[in-house]
Amino acid sequence: MKLKKTFFRSACALALIGAGVSPVLSNFVSPQISTVVQAQQDDTLSAEEQNRVAVIKDNVAGFEPVNLEQLLEVSDRDLLDYDNIAQSQSTDVYDVWGSIYNQIAENYPHLNLLRGEDYEAYERAAEAISERSEYTYSDLNMALPRLTLERYRSAMANNEDNVDNAVAEILPAIEQTIDEYIVRREERQKDEDDNSDEEAAQNLRQELIGGTPMLQNQLNQFDDATLVALADELNQTGGDISTLYNRLVEDYPEVFASESQRMRDALVNEFNLNETELDAVLDAELFWEELTIFNDGNVENFERLAQVMEEKYNVSRTDDESESEDDSQATENLRNELIGGTPMLQNQLDQFDDETLLALADELNQAGGDISSLYNRLVEDYPEVFASESQRMRDALVNEFNLNEAELDEVSDAELFWEELAIFNDGNVEDFERLAQVMEEKYNVSSTDESEEDDTQAAENLRNELIGGTPMLQAQLDQFDDETLLALADELNQAGGDISSLYNHLVANYPDVFASESQRMRNALVNDYGLDEAALSNVSDEELFWAEFAVFNENNKVEDFGALANRLAEEFNIPRESQSESESESQSESESEEASRSVSIETSVESNESSKTESGDLLPETGETSSTWLIVLSVILLVAAGFLIYRGRNKVN
Repeated sequence: MKLKKTFFRSACALALIGAGVSPVLSNFVSPQISTVVQAQQDDTLSAEEQNRVAVIKDNVAGFEPVNLEQLLEVSDRDLLDYDNIAQSQSTDVYDVWGSIYNQIAENYPHLNLLRGEDYEAYERAAEAISERSEYTYSDLNMALPRLTLERYRSAMANNEDNVDNAVAEILPAIEQTIDEYIVRREERQKDEDDNSDEEAAQNLRQELIGGTPMLQNQLNQFDDATLVALADELNQTGGDISTLYNRLVEDYPEVFASESQRMRDALVNEFNLNETELDAVLDAELFWEELTIFNDGNVENFERLAQVMEEKYNVSRTDDESESEDDSQATENLRNELIGGTPMLQNQLDQFDDETLLALADELNQAGGDISSLYNRLVEDYPEVFASESQRMRDALVNEFNLNEAELDEVSDAELFWEELAIFNDGNVEDFERLAQVMEEKYNVSSTDESEEDDTQAAENLRNELIGGTPMLQAQLDQFDDETLLALADELNQAGGDISSLYNHLVANYPDVFASESQRMRNALVNDYGLDEAALSNVSDEELFWAEFAVFNENNKVEDFGALANRLAEEFNIPRESQSESESESQSESESEEASRSVSIETSVESNESSKTESGDLLPETGETSSTWLIVLSVILLVAAGFLIYRGRNKVN
């Protein structure tokens, strides 16, 4: 078999005989595969036997037409027996593997393994495929040997025994079958890992309960994944079960907090251990000492634990009476100093217990603090205690003495209370008027009287400018409060704007204020002055109002929509909807007047000639006419003209 001999040439040079393992087999274990196989081991086998089974499976699957998935169905005990039989018959490694394979094929017929001519044909097919692809013999076994042989035979028939073409034809199918095999193997591995983790977690739980101070209710708060992950991490650095317990106590203090507090309270309250010194003992140390004592007598013994804390951790015991008296006197002194030397009120002080005051005083004393430091710290850490008094003082300063509230808020409560105390000590009476002066002089808190007057005047000036210098109407302006106008003016002034910028901003941002006036003007311009509505809609409200404002000023402060229509038509090229009709009517009237004038002229000429004839017969040709005659002649001409016009209209109709 060329393929086998080429692939395992180095194997033939090795021989390991011992521990009942087949010669050479132990030298050819695939770590990845063996991991899978070992997961299928029989729990009744010894560790040595389990390792031997893994070696057998790896090598048989690597050199015979069978894969590990098929071998999972073969009993581990049978494999060991087959190996013993094979070794008793031959020492040649190929004979040993072949013998084991033949015994499996004979005793597990449902696996339908290749034998006889099919076996030899597969060997030839595997060699041909391997030479023309990247697949090894063991790779092809994953594609199922019998299926691969059937595909090869079919492809050879299809390609007239052309090996190259036949192999090229079946390679995609082989690749797919191998991929499916790998997916199944990974799924098995995952299931086995899960089972392994579950078993490992169970073992860890038993060790934690039996070999550490861990209580069951504490252990129940950890899931398997957390325990296994931490154990794996600590195993890499040589940790053991106590290391795992200490790590859990360190990383999850909330799990152990209640038990720790119960033990510490008992040691302090019942056995007078110094609480501060006891706090320096770690929870893990406390729990381990308690477990040691418990294991000695199988009972909880806090008296013995207190002794261990004294002897091993130098935790002292306190003298109840002397300590109580000292603490009581110290607290009394603190309270007197706070009432007498700080702004602290009695109802505020009553909200602090002795322990809090003493602990804070000790902490601040170490940093060189004094009674004022303690007061400031209380104000800072317990604002809710001082909130009502602070609010009372601030309300009075704002409402009665007109201090600017926003600026006053920048003054801290402690600063406010200290200034109030200084004023109180001067006259032994509360004086908010003086406190307001201090806030103005020392903390630059302004009075709202001045700022309100300034704002009122500024708003008044803005309103006058908007009415006098923009198209703004009084009814529109009345809809804006002073704050809005002042805020917008300040914002626009920073960008270099002027009163027209403010007006335009108001029109753009408050269209509802200007909507009715805009609509009134547009309706008049369209309905009364014939501007095209669509074209007029392209003119913005700002442009419309400014144009009207210009006309208004030019027309002595009188509204003139006719002039406005002319201006808009000219500046924005807005056509008039009635222009063609007007021109038509004008042309008709012009033609009518021409006709009248023509008739009148003809009649006048004829009348003049007639009058000349008649006057020639009646009067001497002196160039003069009788006034009576002229009147009569005029009447005749008017009648004639009227007749001609009447007749002309009838013809037209």
